Amino acid sequence: MQHAAFRAQELNPARLAALYRRQFAMSKLAKGETVACISDLSTRREYIQAAFAAADELGADVYEI
Repeated sequence: MQHAAFRAQELNPARLAALYRRQFAMSKLAKGETVACISDLSTRREYIQAAFAAADELGADVYEI
């Protein structure tokens, strides 16, 4: 089994938004600021969705590039 594949399964998808929210809070993301999520075709969609949810909860604008 590939190590990266195993690590991806260790993360509970239900906790992703909370993890992004904590990271954004540590970055002092404020209401009205903008977050740009840079992704490619291999980026897992649940990561992008969680980032959008967390930024939205903090009142920030969010875009995927």
